[in-house]
Amino acid sequence: MAVENDYNLLVHNYNDLVDWLVDGKLLLERLLLEEKLESLESNDTDWVSLILGRVEFARSDVERLVRDYELVLHSRPGEKVFDAEPPGPPDAPPDSM
Repeated sequence: MAVENDYNLLVHNYNDLVDWLVDGKLLLERLLLEEKLESLESNDTDWVSLILGRVEFARSDVERLVRDYELVLHSRPGEKVFDAEPPGPPDAPPDSM
C-alpha cells in the first residue's frame, strides 16, 4: 500500500488539523475568560459563531483527510498515491536542486 511519502503527507496533514483545532480551543478559552471578566451576557459575544465557523471548516478538512486515507488504504503495494510532498521539518536544510 502506497509509499512512504504518502504516509508522511497523511501524518503532516493530520498534524496540521490537530494544531488548528488546538488553536481554536485556546481561542475559545480566551474568549470565554474575557466574557466572564467583562460580565458579558452570552448574546453579547460571538464565540458560538466562531465555533460554528471553525467546525464547518474542520469538517471539510476531516472529510478530505478521510478520503486521502481511504485512497492510501486501497492502493496497490508500492503504488504512489499523491504527487505532493509534505514540507520538511522547520530546521531541515533546503533541497539542493
